[in-house]
Amino acid sequence: MKLTKAVLANALALTTGIFWIIYALFIWLLPDFSLTTIRWWFMGLDISSLGRLNLDLGTFLFGGITAIISAWVTGYVLGWSIEYFSKSK
Repeated sequence: MKLTKAVLANALALTTGIFWIIYALFIWLLPDFSLTTIRWWFMGLDISSLGRLNLDLGTFLFGGITAIISAWVTGYVLGWSIEYFSKSK
């Protein structure tokens, strides 16, 4: 199988979708620990003024759709960049 722009884009979009579902379940099951994890990721930034995590169906769907689309575009551009720089040698 040849790695093409579309293959890379599809793989990145699928991976993002899977991780989106896993992380949404993590937030739903352990909301307090999820906030702690976010603080760790942002090097201790105080995010308490933002309020609590509010995961509803709309947030899950629209956030997931936009994340997957962004990942697909990123994968496609990355694939294009790899092809472009591989040919220039």
